[in-house]
Amino acid sequence: MSFIQQFIAEHRKDDVNQLALIGCKNPDVSKDDWNWILQQIEGWQRTQTKLPTLSNLTDWWFPVRVSCEQCSSEKTANYKYLLIKNNPHLQASCLVDLTGGYGIDTIHLSKAFTCAHYVETNEELCRIAQHNFTLTNSPIQTHNTTAEEYLQTLSDISNVTLYIDPARRSKSGSKVFKLEDCTPNIIPILPLLLKAKACIIKLSPMADIHAVLKALGGEEKWNVHIIAIHNEVKELLITTGNGKRTAIDLHSEEQITFTIQEENTATPRYAQQIAQYLYEPNSSLLKAGAYKIICEHYDVHKLAPNTHLYTSDKHIVDFPGRVWQVIESNLKSIPKATRANVVTRNYPLKAEQLQKKWRIIDGGEQYIIGTTLANKTLLLRAIILKQTIE
Repeated sequence: MSFIQQFIAEHRKDDVNQLALIGCKNPDVSKDDWNWILQQIEGWQRTQTKLPTLSNLTDWWFPVRVSCEQCSSEKTANYKYLLIKNNPHLQASCLVDLTGGYGIDTIHLSKAFTCAHYVETNEELCRIAQHNFTLTNSPIQTHNTTAEEYLQTLSDISNVTLYIDPARRSKSGSKVFKLEDCTPNIIPILPLLLKAKACIIKLSPMADIHAVLKALGGEEKWNVHIIAIHNEVKELLITTGNGKRTAIDLHSEEQITFTIQEENTATPRYAQQIAQYLYEPNSSLLKAGAYKIICEHYDVHKLAPNTHLYTSDKHIVDFPGRVWQVIESNLKSIPKATRANVVTRNYPLKAEQLQKKWRIIDGGEQYIIGTTLANKTLLLRAIILKQTIE
């Protein structure tokens, strides 16, 4: 083991900023080597939870900070692999990752194909990815070029699955969410992408699903996967399909699949009063826009058109989200110094404002929930039966 490898292994839990201030005491280590050492230590610290298997491989290489932050986690990458493996319409003889980046998705997705190609414009990322591919025994060919240029070299893509994760930052470094503002711009190359056996597009969790599908030619041509972990939406995945939406939390494994037609034609049932149990869908369901169909799936009643809370006299154990048992459904006042967790949904005051108004002490086992039932604002007292974040 070289000095560089040994130093990284021995100091990967150290404070990187402190190491940078101290500097390297070995005169044989150049400035570039020292910067590489610091990059490897910081990279391991930033990705050890995100990439628990890969980041702990001996001599695994880490790219610069922004690439570590933007890469898929092993959990989301494995979800995409299983999605392809279990869906014949997404399978082809070859995978082409048109925006390879750090290569995490390429490594996982390549397991579902007999051949795989990694395309990346950044030469340093290509170097790092090629090295890491050898550590994972992944027979992936690397190409240091743009997605547009590589597509032009393919004479026939009818038996190819294309994967693309456009960069979501402008030239100034600010975040962008519209397809046409990302790099590469998918819209001009869309006719070519549609010639492939299958196309998979990874987008920001902040992207507007309706606007994206409209830009891609319509809801009926694509499936959408809203992927969350611990109730935080991590990715939107758009795949060749037939108009289905799947909302899933990879931690709880709660999921629901529906079509937007089913949502649009669903008849919401509105509550006349607060029942014994109160439900809040997890973030992936809310992002998917499954507001009305939840009533049919779980036999619950919605509080109001703009209140995304639901109620029932039945305790639905497998409801995908938070569940409360309601103790009081129409509080008129709250005793001073009450200890409770405060939540507001479609309520005139924010949680902090409500907490301040009634001088509520944060914490404890009970919840004070401010919401709207029909056209009436209410304060509820409840106890939590199931959290979305564990």
